[in-house]
Amino acid sequence: MKTIIIIGFIPTLISLLTVIIFYKKLQPKWLQLFFYALVFTLASDIVSAFYSQYFKKSNHFIINIYLIVNFSFYFLIFSKAFETKKLKKIIYTTFIIYLLFALYDIIFIEGFYYFNTYSYCLGGILIVICCLLYFMWLFTSDRLMNYFTIPMFWISTGLLFFYVGSLVLMSLMGYIIENHLDPAGHIYQFIMVTLNVLLYGSFTISFLCNQVWKKTR
Repeated sequence: MKTIIIIGFIPTLISLLTVIIFYKKLQPKWLQLFFYALVFTLASDIVSAFYSQYFKKSNHFIINIYLIVNFSFYFLIFSKAFETKKLKKIIYTTFIIYLLFALYDIIFIEGFYYFNTYSYCLGGILIVICCLLYFMWLFTSDRLMNYFTIPMFWISTGLLFFYVGSLVLMSLMGYIIENHLDPAGHIYQFIMVTLNVLLYGSFTISFLCNQVWKKTR
């Protein structure tokens, strides 16, 4: 297995270990849901990597299942982070739109065994919108807050960087492939690993920020 693929597992594993260590101390309590999400993510990454490596077949059907579950989880987290009914309603509506389109994409457009690009792009765009809505809500709040001690601030930051970066990369893939700029896929893998480090690094900080703040204030 390629070294860069193994390295790609490390940020997820670190986040998972952090959740396990601080599980009972995590605040708010819905952060504990990340334990199940990270276990699922790590298992999906390992299974898909081994499947393509040893069976020499496309692992896109595994990735498609993972993406639906993963996006659904992020929508759930945003629904818990928002405090107003209006914003929660927006998240629920957004989730339904994504889920219906993802199922339509699998059944009628790209299929189950090909990477569902359209669903990924829609899900990524909707998550970016959710992040911007959260920041707008956070920055316009009348309450006095230290943003660096708010777990959802770090989660939203990681998600924003990851999906903006991956969407830009995906929009350029056609040009990259057509001009043979990355025939071995090394540049793509490097960028995705870097984005993963930013994403799961932000998740890890979100699990720790309350604990660090308690010890230093």
